[in-house]
Amino acid sequence: MPYVVFHFHINSDFDNYPYLREAHGHTYIGVQSIQVFHSHESTGPTNGGAWRVPGNSNVDPRTQRDGFVCPEDELWCIGMDEGLPSGSDQLQRNLQQWAQNLFKTAICQVRALLSSCG
Repeated sequence: MPYVVFHFHINSDFDNYPYLREAHGHTYIGVQSIQVFHSHESTGPTNGGAWRVPGNSNVDPRTQRDGFVCPEDELWCIGMDEGLPSGSDQLQRNLQQWAQNLFKTAICQVRALLSSCG
């Protein structure tokens, strides 16, 4: 079964690179990059681990990888309504709306992050 995976990279070095941002009475998760890829298989959790969906194009040539990377020392806070730069294109507006929907539905809220950590 093919999968489309959106991988949000969160730097785990919280002391030097805080990824939680407080604003407007909410806590937002900041990501450094989003990688989007196709995968054609998954493995279930083993020994208490998480589900894995391989996305290495060196291993599986059917896997395509692309994404977005924030500039150095910047984060994209999923769901935070910071506005978009003037001249933003439709893709940027769609990504902003998608991120706000992820936050509003609690998929990318702190409680979801903490519950996925076990």
